[in-house]
Amino acid sequence: MHFTYFPSLQLIFFLSSKFRRLHLTASVLGWLWTAFVYTAMVNYPTEANFLKPLPAYPVQQICKIIDKYPSGATKLSRAFAAASLYYNYSQTENCFEVEHEVNTHGLHGWDWQTCTEMVMPMTCSSESMFPQTGFDYKMFAEQCQMKYGVSPRQHWITTEFGGERLEKVLKIFGSNFNHNETDL
Repeated sequence: MHFTYFPSLQLIFFLSSKFRRLHLTASVLGWLWTAFVYTAMVNYPTEANFLKPLPAYPVQQICKIIDKYPSGATKLSRAFAAASLYYNYSQTENCFEVEHEVNTHGLHGWDWQTCTEMVMPMTCSSESMFPQTGFDYKMFAEQCQMKYGVSPRQHWITTEFGGERLEKVLKIFGSNFNHNETDL
């Protein structure tokens, strides 16, 4: 990890006084990633309080926030404003703990589940708003072994629950997921 002090990020991200010095750029990326991915995950047509208090169709609201910013605004300040909808829709937060956010919903348990039961190869294309990434099963398996001492059971979910013809279901329901038969 690269440790550098970023005072401008401290100002943009309204850091908590307990953590005034932001040391890891990965923390900012993770904070933004969490906001955008989780907001998309709970993009309900009604207000929701599943992960955080959010308005109806929060993804549309995030897009409106970005679009309303002045043309001279930086991409980072737009991204922060958009992510703030996820972290502070209720407008009760005065600052953020970007590096030390509390996991109130136990979502870190998801890492364990992906290592033991639900291997989910996730990638981002060059057309995504996120950095382009691929999936390396060998590296994923090494990380599971290092973090939890377990080896992933790559096909456990289909062995336990079926789904060998998942491509047919995805085709019928118009899924936009990118997959190939070796993943199924």
